[in-house]
Amino acid sequence: LWFNDDDILKVFKTVVPSFNAKYPQVKLNLVGVDVSTKLAPTLISGTGVPDGSFAADGAVGAQANELYDLSSLMKPHLADTVQYKLDVNTVNGKLVGIPWDTDPGLFFYREDILSAAGVNPAQLTSYEALLDAARAVKGKNPNAQPIPLEQDPGLGMQWLMMLVSQQQGSGLTDANGKLTIDTDAYRNALTWIKTIVDEGLGARCKFASTAQIALADNGTISIVPWAIWFNFLVQTSLPKSSGKWRVQQLPTWKSGGATSGVMGGSSFIIPQKAARPQLAWLFYEHALYSEEGVTQVFGENTVYPPRPRGWPPGPRCAPPSRPRRRTRGGTARSPPSPRPRPCSARPARPRSSSPIAEPARPRSRSTTGPSAPARCSPPAPWPPTVPTAPTGSSSRSRRRTRGTASRQPCCPPNRGPRSSWRSAGPGERRGYGKRDFLRCSGEVPEPGSMATRLRLCGLAKTVTVEPSL
Repeated sequence: LWFNDDDILKVFKTVVPSFNAKYPQVKLNLVGVDVSTKLAPTLISGTGVPDGSFAADGAVGAQANELYDLSSLMKPHLADTVQYKLDVNTVNGKLVGIPWDTDPGLFFYREDILSAAGVNPAQLTSYEALLDAARAVKGKNPNAQPIPLEQDPGLGMQWLMMLVSQQQGSGLTDANGKLTIDTDAYRNALTWIKTIVDEGLGARCKFASTAQIALADNGTISIVPWAIWFNFLVQTSLPKSSGKWRVQQLPTWKSGGATSGVMGGSSFIIPQKAARPQLAWLFYEHALYSEEGVTQVFGENTVYPPRPRGWPPGPRCAPPSRPRRRTRGGTARSPPSPRPRPCSARPARPRSSSPIAEPARPRSRSTTGPSAPARCSPPAPWPPTVPTAPTGSSSRSRRRTRGTASRQPCCPPNRGPRSSWRSAGPGERRGYGKRDFLRCSGEVPEPGSMATRLRLCGLAKTVTVEPSL
């Protein structure tokens, strides 16, 4: 089975143990390759064809004649799959792709910069309003270039098609294959982009490039209508502006227009010339349509940071107390105790009715007050509640609790609690450093939210995105 040699391959390798537990007689070989350059010629030549492969949605239709018709196999799962993804993978009445992920468009912005320019984000409901906001920001800071202008050809085309096709319903061609770019939808989007260029409101850069990261972190870029995966930069690469980014639905091109769009997406395919297509289907079905597979792919795993800190702690166990020792002055003093270790017994959580697994239950690293007893504390309630800040604590204790949930809901305006990912456990990759991605609202996100996910599944009918990062 072919995957791009990146995080997707690593994630799906974590599904192999549960698959082998179900099908012990099947031996899997997940291989990392450059799918975009290798898949098409391999399908055409018929040499070295994989049993299944990852594929970008745009490539599925182009190779439809070389792909297995999955209509009958997918029939039991159609009700659990977003119709948009089924349409993308259907060519001439045949379902030739197994939906994997969607990439919805969202509007990211720097709340502090817009506020300083007198812009109310709630009023940014149209693309013309985005231009006015960019002008206001530039009026406050002449060096600002609030809106990024994508310089990667592929991503630039995806961005344009989100603005035109997804939000205005106009494609590149009509049903007869005739070019249809001379339409109001294209004129609207291209005129809007030209205005950004002419008035110096945009920064030319490639997504996730060193230049874009620097411009977004120092405030030069502050208005970003883009795919959900801009979230990746906010969460991992923007330390100076951490906690200042917000997100809401896309603006519209006309009153009552679409506030949604898609920028990208991918699926899995099974070639007609595959030697073992049935076994490939068993793996994809397990990974994407079974409880064990979905939980592993979209829940905690060793690839993405598992749990953000700064939320109420779950059950913890404290180590046994150490014997007291004497200092040089003769005063007895206990050495500092090590950090509490996680309990081996974790309380069961209620199952979700959604095919998307609930986000991992967060827990805090910091502790305050007296040392915890050498036993497990009672299970915390679910959903968790925000504890109030301890009273009468010393300045040292206050420093220790800084950035934990105990600061909520008493955070200063426009400043969220600093948080970080927990230390990596056995076999896990160490998470990212201290970053704050949650606005200080005094509330803990409800189960089902997916603010920290880089990819959204094409399986759930409804997906909730956090209103702030």
